[in-house]
Amino acid sequence: MMTLAAVAMMMTTACSETDNEVDEYADWQNKNAEWFTNLYNSARQKVSSGDTSWKLIKKYSLNDDVQGNPTDYVIVHVLNEGTGSGSPLISDTVATLK
Repeated sequence: MMTLAAVAMMMTTACSETDNEVDEYADWQNKNAEWFTNLYNSARQKVSSGDTSWKLIKKYSLNDDVQGNPTDYVIVHVLNEGTGSGSPLISDTVATLK
């Protein structure tokens, strides 16, 4: 019985959750939101000034006549303009640059 009590005590003992490590991704959500908003504002300014290498594509289910939130858009930087006459309805690949 004593052995069972000792095992039960060891199983319920809590460990400290502070390990003095720096959180590599501290406040990541706010940093990402701020970065995206800054990119959106920069791209919007470039589009307004006539730069055709940037595009803001609004979510298809939203009304184009109403200004939306930055997260309602996909920000596109066109690196090479194609010469084709059509546009694919669906594509399964996307090239991204870091």
